[in-house]
Amino acid sequence: MRAPWFVAFLAWFTACSSQEFWVEGHGDGDVGVVALEGADLADELRDSPVRFADEEFVRLGVLWDADRAEAIEVATSSDGETWSPFAPPTVRHVELEEQGSFVGVVEAVSEARFFRLRSGEGEATYARLELLPLTLAESVEDRTDLPVAYMTIGVANVHGRAEWGARSAGCASAMGTPWRMAIHHTETPTEDTISPEARLRAIQSYHMDVRGWCDVAYHYLMSRDGRLWEGRPAQKLGAHAGSGNNSGNLGISVMGSHGSTPITDTQLSAVAGLVRGLADLDDIPINRTKIKGHREYKSTSCPGDALFAQLGDIVDAATGAGAVGGGGTAGGSTVTVKGVLYEGSDTSERIAGATVRLGTRSATTSATGYWEFTGVPEGTFTVSAEAAGYVTVSITRASYAAATWASFGLSPVAATTGTSVLQGVVYHSTDSSNRIPYATVTLSTGHTATAGASGFYQITGLPAGVVTISADATGYAASSVARTLVEGETAWGSVRLDP
Repeated sequence: MRAPWFVAFLAWFTACSSQEFWVEGHGDGDVGVVALEGADLADELRDSPVRFADEEFVRLGVLWDADRAEAIEVATSSDGETWSPFAPPTVRHVELEEQGSFVGVVEAVSEARFFRLRSGEGEATYARLELLPLTLAESVEDRTDLPVAYMTIGVANVHGRAEWGARSAGCASAMGTPWRMAIHHTETPTEDTISPEARLRAIQSYHMDVRGWCDVAYHYLMSRDGRLWEGRPAQKLGAHAGSGNNSGNLGISVMGSHGSTPITDTQLSAVAGLVRGLADLDDIPINRTKIKGHREYKSTSCPGDALFAQLGDIVDAATGAGAVGGGGTAGGSTVTVKGVLYEGSDTSERIAGATVRLGTRSATTSATGYWEFTGVPEGTFTVSAEAAGYVTVSITRASYAAATWASFGLSPVAATTGTSVLQGVVYHSTDSSNRIPYATVTLSTGHTATAGASGFYQITGLPAGVVTISADATGYAASSVARTLVEGETAWGSVRLDP
């Protein structure tokens, strides 16, 4: 039973405020979602209003666009009176093109019910915060640590995972026979300042590194230009419609926020073609009983009022839709690969005079850390960078457009800490759902961790570079794997032990 002061406070708080303090999110295990951009975000960061959740949360997952990671700061409270210090979210992933896009997390105070935002160092243009009631170890989804095969859909022109540089993610749970579909929106900027490919990588990183899922939640996504993208492999169980509603349910998410902004005619035609193609493949009836909005599966505002109102049009178009395309290819047999080199996860601290290599070619970064290679064959490529005083790092990406960005950061050589994160599960047999609790994990850097009851471990604050991960547990033979850590990014390093 809530104390009288709390009831009175809540009544006053609700009556006196003109803001909506929490909004239903989408996916499993969420308390609420707040998404702000432009003038609304500027007002929020200036005024720092108190926001209230009617359920406790332990973490805030954050997606934000800014010129640097420290542009927003967050404080949490259990009672609305005593607050944690304001601090920027801990960075889990960085995308940098003309603007930075960050994925991160805030660990809340115990029994948190309140949070506030304020401006920090830099300028933010978009922020999405999701209140999460479970720790990462509690919410981690079963997965293997093996790459998955790329696939395309012939009826609609769907760009495969390789085209947006998806991380390897082997989900363990099978979908079964698809018999329905759910339409979502991602609640990211509709008129985006970064490319769809970069936004896709950020969404995938958020779902994997913050939500603990084995991959991006949706099976297919569509960008504002009408291009369709492959997400989680369609034969794997999604994480998009809420507990009990993912079985046999193909998740399709429109990138952007569609509470008041409808999708374009081009987008409607493209998603209708995808719906028709999937229906033909899996013998799914094309009607509003089998093709629903997310809000028809659980209490949420997703996919937004404007898009929800268009679902009937999508179904009607799909009924008569043919092979509707999802946009063209990257265009041409070669691309330009470019990026900037920065220190740690601070995209404003550029490294000049570094040597960047791609195959047998090399370039020197400018005063702003910029580098570029033209005439690069389409497909997967590896870029490495070295500079005096920094750890040499290599990254592998896939080209996604005629001008493909591949920015990344380097750790100082003397650094014993950094912004890289390593996480995974310790398991036995061939299925990662066979977890080994309380295994000891030791890194070649000297860092150690003990896996929890679910076999999950996470080590933060690691410097970039190659690391060897060793695990051992009573009754099992010790084993090791190697991973390359990159500043501002999270690597998955699961270890299999044999009895």
